[in-house]
Amino acid sequence: MSWRKGVGILVSLWAGVMLLRSTPCGGVASAQSSGQTGPWPPPGDFQRTVEIYNLKTSAQSGWQRGEEIYTYKCWYCHNQYTVKAGTAGTLLKDLYKKPRLMSGQAVNDETVSEKIRSGGPLMPAYRYALSDADLADLVSYLREGKCCFEGEEPPRNPRYSGIGGSPQQRSGRPSLRGGPRGIVRLAAGNPLEGIRVQLISSKTSIRTTVFSNENGSYEFPRLEPGRYTLRIARPREFRPYQKDSVQIDNATQLEDIVLERVTQAELLPPTPEIAAQLTDAEWRLNISGTGEEKTEYGSSCRCHSFQEVFRNRFDERSWRLIANRMITG
Repeated sequence: MSWRKGVGILVSLWAGVMLLRSTPCGGVASAQSSGQTGPWPPPGDFQRTVEIYNLKTSAQSGWQRGEEIYTYKCWYCHNQYTVKAGTAGTLLKDLYKKPRLMSGQAVNDETVSEKIRSGGPLMPAYRYALSDADLADLVSYLREGKCCFEGEEPPRNPRYSGIGGSPQQRSGRPSLRGGPRGIVRLAAGNPLEGIRVQLISSKTSIRTTVFSNENGSYEFPRLEPGRYTLRIARPREFRPYQKDSVQIDNATQLEDIVLERVTQAELLPPTPEIAAQLTDAEWRLNISGTGEEKTEYGSSCRCHSFQEVFRNRFDERSWRLIANRMITG
């Protein structure tokens, strides 16, 4: 298959309408903490799927979030490797120290934002992919002299505090059992199998995740005593569950985790919160197109997770530029 035909197939899939279908592992909506339901995402910073989907893992706004947007939207063309090779982009470091853009316009927030929105002959237009708030954060990253990291020095994760965990944690916990335990079930009593139950240390932020078995039972390895956040990771077709400040002392018997389905309908509601939790297999089931087109997509875009691609919004011209850039290097 020629690369031109491949680009056409990719663009047709990306531009197609996607319907989220119910799967054995689908769905999520609002939060539950200590038996109370609340807004989505749950309070705190533990629901990473939504933050990843919305590019807010490092910060909710400002230049630090702008760095995250730059990482996913700009870096693949504006980096030292593509510039040296002469294949794409220019370096954006010290952009605001330059008097004018390549177009001849003065460098300021308005002209930089409009360039990002409209794109150029070889640059995709981001008017559909970035909101005004996204643009403001990205421009602040370029303007405030924080730009730009390179491949050898990726942005630091500001939440990482895992160093300093107990010797048992650092050694990989040779024993996989003997710690906190409990049951996951529906309100009617039906046990739930394959549910990801997670404990997050309040001291180190280290996350430990186990799965419930066919009886709905789960058991953690032995953990350092202390307070933890108990939650369900990727609840999808269930409403999120989170309970804060749970005291863990060795083999603590935890209260039953009772989950509520988002809907009793066959199809899950097509919300960003659900889309943020889909696996690649579930994305593939939900995209339009023939089996041949999906196979071509899977072989051509295997460097990316499906979510990475389908959370973006571009016009057809911009999609063709991006597909050509990725396929031809």
